[in-house]
Amino acid sequence: MKGKRYSVLNRIRYFLSRQIRTDARLLDFMQEHPEISASKELESPPGEFQKIMMEMERRGIKPDIKRQLKIKIWFDHIFRKM
Repeated sequence: MKGKRYSVLNRIRYFLSRQIRTDARLLDFMQEHPEISASKELESPPGEFQKIMMEMERRGIKPDIKRQLKIKIWFDHIFRKM
């Protein structure tokens, strides 16, 4: 049995509206619980990110974040025009 078909634009619109609702809920939660906010204790040691990136490069691992950022920028560019 096949599911209902939706257009690509409707799927994108649904995704973006869901993302906005999620962000709003997260912001409300953070405002209700200010003690959870990031503090100096949670910072990584200096240079830790560069070490991780060098190790990933050495192993030949491509980080997904580059692809995800590229897609996000692409979507932002498309929907800013609408």
